[in-house]
Amino acid sequence: MPLLPLLAALGASFGWASGIVIAHNPAQKLGAFAFTRIQLIACATLATLLTTLMDQWTNVPWQFWPAFLISSAFGILLGNLAMIACLRRGGPRRTELLLSLKAPIVGLIAFIWLQETPSIIELIGALTVLSGVSLAIFFNNPAPSKSDRSNAPLTHILLLGVTATTLQGIGFLVMKPALQAGLTPIAATAIRLLGAATLISLMALWP
Repeated sequence: MPLLPLLAALGASFGWASGIVIAHNPAQKLGAFAFTRIQLIACATLATLLTTLMDQWTNVPWQFWPAFLISSAFGILLGNLAMIACLRRGGPRRTELLLSLKAPIVGLIAFIWLQETPSIIELIGALTVLSGVSLAIFFNNPAPSKSDRSNAPLTHILLLGVTATTLQGIGFLVMKPALQAGLTPIAATAIRLLGAATLISLMALWP
């Protein structure tokens, strides 16, 4: 495997894990909707600024706007709402474990939707992840940390986590044609976040 994609994947995983831990306390106090709205507006502002400073808007293939809209609405907005709801009910450890199911879920969706056939090594990796997450969720420490204590039913936590992971995976996959057409990752991030921030800001105006 090339080194750069591997390092990017590890960096993304570290960022997600760190963000989940940091977000737990404010998410508990603000609620899933309010926290997600603040998060998306702040991240959209930062990503837009970086994209502008790096002059990445000129390479955006705008003919893929339906994919941008789907990715923003489902992958970012609904996916993040489900993730924060899962975080509030299940704690950071369970949430991050469930988010690690993204690889096998995305692989399954890609197989059905894009006819991408996984290799034997990829199948072994997916089964390893599924087995590890199952063991960690169902045979967890009988005395969990304070942040992981929850009165919510495990089925609710699992449903929210799998929903978040699936929606985020769909949001990634629909962007693939645009990325193959020359859309840069930073511009893709800015577009997705701007769309989601706009949608949740409009939703916040409703009674």
